Amino acid sequence: ASMGRFFREHPFDHNWLPWFNAGMVTEYAYQPLLPALSGLTAALTGWPDSRALHFILALAYCCGPVTLFWLAWDWSESLMLSFSAALAFSLASPAEWLVPELRILAGGHLGALRLNDLAFYGEGPHNVALAMLPLAFLFLRRAIVRGGGVNFVLAGIAAAAVALTNAFGAFGVALGAISIVLALGRGLRPVLITGVC
Repeated sequence: ASMGRFFREHPFDHNWLPWFNAGMVTEYAYQPLLPALSGLTAALTGWPDSRALHFILALAYCCGPVTLFWLAWDWSESLMLSFSAALAFSLASPAEWLVPELRILAGGHLGALRLNDLAFYGEGPHNVALAMLPLAFLFLRRAIVRGGGVNFVLAGIAAAAVALTNAFGAFGVALGAISIVLALGRGLRPVLITGVC
């Protein structure tokens, strides 16, 4: 919220962030997209910075299953499979299946681990990146399968948005791009073009 306030108060001058560690270069504080969206939302609505941040986080939290549904539907053309994927995204976490300690924190297998992490650990950038990640994969797959400049540009924008939100999300885009190329058996050139975009 404080970084969103900084972006709202200094929309075109964020070379130096004075509020952390006696000041630092803004890029060293964290990836800028989430605070920039928060600051823009606060500026446009007149809301307090904390409310604007909570709105962006709630929107991303709710959009995660929707973007996954869209990716699964575009790939499989199966409404039931897409709905099942979105429902699984909403109700379960593979991380808590792999790490039993997380199950305790979230309240069991059907505990809301993403919500728990968002509310108690401030994992907003991770949740926003998770909501945008399926869009990057959707447009990347479309660029590989269908071609078209619009799909390349949208894939580049979506991948860049994920990278500007969270470093782990950027790594997820790279792993996902490799996985899509391997699953389709083609597409290295479109992945490289998207990466350049």
